This record gives sequence, C-alpha cells and structure tokens, in this order.
Amino acid sequence: MLEIGNVVKLYRKLRGMTLEETAVKAEISTSYLSQIEHDSVNMNLSVLEKLSIALNVPVQKFFIQDSLNNIFISRNGERTISKRANGALEETLFDKNDNSKTILLTLPKGYEDLKLASHSGDESLLVLSGAMEIDFGGYKTEVINTGDFIEYSSMIPHRFISKEGCKVFVNSVTTPVAYI
Repeated sequence: MLEIGNVVKLYRKLRGMTLEETAVKAEISTSYLSQIEHDSVNMNLSVLEKLSIALNVPVQKFFIQDSLNNIFISRNGERTISKRANGALEETLFDKNDNSKTILLTLPKGYEDLKLASHSGDESLLVLSGAMEIDFGGYKTEVINTGDFIEYSSMIPHRFISKEGCKVFVNSVTTPVAYI
C-alpha cells in the first residue's frame, strides 16, 4: 500500500482546511478522509483526483513521501573531521556515492597543497572567512576572499594555498581524486 496520508494531511493543513471541509469538497466522507490521512485504507485513483481538486494540488505532489524520507541533515558535532597534510582540517558535511561531496575546509596560515589534484566533475567553493589562492597548474592563479565564490571544472589541475588562513565551504561533484 502506498502511504500518502501524511502528504494529504500536510496539504490540507497548509490550505487551512478542516477534515470536514476537505471531505465535502472532495465528495467523500469525513471518516474516509481520516482513514486516508492515517494510511489505514486503500483508495483508488478517482478519490486521489478528487482530493487533488479539493486541495488544489497536482496529483503528483501526493507522491513526495520518498523525497521526504531522503532529507539529509549533517548535525554539528556528529561529522567526520580529518586532517590533511600541512594541517588543513576537512569536515565532511555530505558524502554520497563517491561522486558528490560537500566539505568545510579549514586551511591554516601558510597552508599549501603539495600536489595538484585533477579529477572529473566540477567543484564550487565559497570562502566563509579569510583568503586563499587556487593555483591552476601554473597556468592561472585566482585569489578569492571572504564572500567570494568560484566554480570550475575539476579536470583542470588545481591546488589550494592560504597565506593567512581561511575557512572554505566546498561542494564537489566528482569522481575519485587522482593526484598528478
């Protein structure tokens, strides 16, 4: 049985409607609507269409339960923190299927990646505090400061340098890193 009762109830409450008002508009009994909201009864598509009209909600929106079950929260104090070479701290905020990773990177004063990294995908960085340089393999260097955002293809060889220390929010959609 598909469980969509909580979603029906959510939209009913968002619309400021009572069980009775919704049932009347959907041309079903109040007790049947209550059973639907508690997922204790099966309903057919015609009832779902009636609820869709009564609540002014597209039918497909009733099927968000799987998405609601996949909300991810990274709680402060429960995340993995690892130390990189030269003292940088990498706090993993989100890591999914080895191809999407979000980290909080703290680079100490004088930090410099020893090797260039290159991998498929894209990276985006937001400097939360301080300043850093990104060396793109000697071809180009970008300086980014507090509040600056940068996005680039991570296939371009790159490394991080921080002369004064900084805190950086990094979102990486990549395949595994290969150092060159």
